[in-house]
Amino acid sequence: FKGAAVVNSINVLSYEALVCPTGFPRMINSVMGTEGQFLIRCGDANYPADKIQIATNAGNVNPGDGAILPTNRWTHIAVTMSETHICTYINGVKVNETAKNTWVNISNFYLGFSYSNGREFTGYMAEMCLWNKALTEAEINAENHFYNVDPKSEGLVAYWRCDDGAGTVLADATNGYNCNGAWAGDSVWGPMPIAYPLP
Repeated sequence: FKGAAVVNSINVLSYEALVCPTGFPRMINSVMGTEGQFLIRCGDANYPADKIQIATNAGNVNPGDGAILPTNRWTHIAVTMSETHICTYINGVKVNETAKNTWVNISNFYLGFSYSNGREFTGYMAEMCLWNKALTEAEINAENHFYNVDPKSEGLVAYWRCDDGAGTVLADATNGYNCNGAWAGDSVWGPMPIAYPLP
């Protein structure tokens, strides 16, 4: 990251993503984050492959049955870490609140991937945000927030809309910290979620 200080040695943050998994062919299916620091993924050893898990440097958070992702349907995920709790929201509904906090360094940040092959996400992804603040439930549920975020929002470090449609770069809409993403593997452009309303 350019300006890495905004996401290094922090203990408050938020991740958001719209995802539409088409399957869970692997034990671990990575959504977004930094391995060994703070990562949203689905599945783990002895943990269902379609259920969200937050892997942190202070241990894993298992949000429970409310965090199961359906296939072939768009779902909004938000995970926030305040100074006291990690909260998981599915389509704006808080499904878990765990008393946990840790200091993290966000680097080698991946979307739909982790540190090695075999942990990729299978499906479509869009509207992926990294914040250096803990979003409130009201902010997450603001009108049209799932589909559109003001790139100049306070605390928004990176915003990958994934609407480029061509090429091999995922543009960071904030233009603040030069967090453009580089294409990897056999990724392809797919349909945008505006055509697939959330339930």
